[in-house]
Amino acid sequence: MTQSIASCPPPADLAAWFDGTLAPAQADAIERHVDHCPACSQQLLEWSERVGASEEQGGGRRVGCPANEMIVAYA
Repeated sequence: MTQSIASCPPPADLAAWFDGTLAPAQADAIERHVDHCPACSQQLLEWSERVGASEEQGGGRRVGCPANEMIVAYA
């Protein structure tokens, strides 16, 4: 993962935004952040590519686990 900026959202919040399960106010804040953060943008792109590959293989949309990867990456 690329270098992140100090104000990156918690990994679980970024994953919830990706899943579409974040509250609207929080989602708006994360969208504004992602517009200016290469690290978070890259992470979302990687998740999106994995989801696309999974769907192509008939696996459906599984997204719940990326937060765990980010937690490890931030540790």
